[in-house]
Amino acid sequence: MQNYIFDLDNTLYHPNTGILEEVNHRINSFMIHKVGIHFEKVDFLRRTYREKYGVTLRGLMYHYSVRPSDYLDYVHDLAYDEFIDKDPLLNSCLENLKGYRAVFTNGAKSHAVNILSKLGVYECFDDIFSIEDVDYIPKIYIESFKKMMNMSGIIPGDSILFEDSCLNLTAAAKLGFKTALIGVGNGSGFDYHFSSIYDIVSLTEKGQMYCE
Repeated sequence: MQNYIFDLDNTLYHPNTGILEEVNHRINSFMIHKVGIHFEKVDFLRRTYREKYGVTLRGLMYHYSVRPSDYLDYVHDLAYDEFIDKDPLLNSCLENLKGYRAVFTNGAKSHAVNILSKLGVYECFDDIFSIEDVDYIPKIYIESFKKMMNMSGIIPGDSILFEDSCLNLTAAAKLGFKTALIGVGNGSGFDYHFSSIYDIVSLTEKGQMYCE
C-alpha cells in the first residue's frame, strides 16, 4: 500500500496567502495580551522556544502553564475566507494519488479542517493528524512521527512525506520515510524537491510515485 502524508501550512497552499503571517501575528498577540509577556521579549522567547522545544506552544506550556487549547483556539481564530478559496487543481493532484492520504500538522485539528474545507480537498484525505493527537510534540522530533504511525498503522518504507520544513523532513527520513520538499529551500538531501504542491503530478504521470 502507498501512503501519502502531507504537511498543511505552506505545503497544501502557497505561502503568499498570508495565513501563517496572520497566525504569527496572533501568536504574538496571545503572548502579550493573554500571557502578559512584555512585547519586547516576545520575539526572543519565540526564537528560544522554537530552538529548544520545536514550537512556541511547548515553551509556553512549560514556562507559563498555558493550556494548549487556549493557545490553539486563539492563534487559529482566523477569517479563512479572506485568505483561501477552493483549489480544483489541488483536488485533482491529490485524487491522482492512489492509496492512503493523510494530513499531519503542527497546528490544531480545527485549523486543518478549516483549511482543507476551504480548499475543497477535505474529502481527499483519509485522516487528519494534528498536534493535539501527538501530545503536542512537534514534527522535528521522531517521537511525533512514531505517534502518528501508531495511530495510522502506516509503515515508513511504504510512505512519503510532503513538507515545506527541512527539519521535519529530516526527522521523517531517519525513520525511513521517503521525503519531498515543497517550495524554496535546499532539497539536495531529500528524495524529491518540488517548487509547489501541484508539481507532484509529474511523478504520477511518469509512474514514479512509489516508495520502493
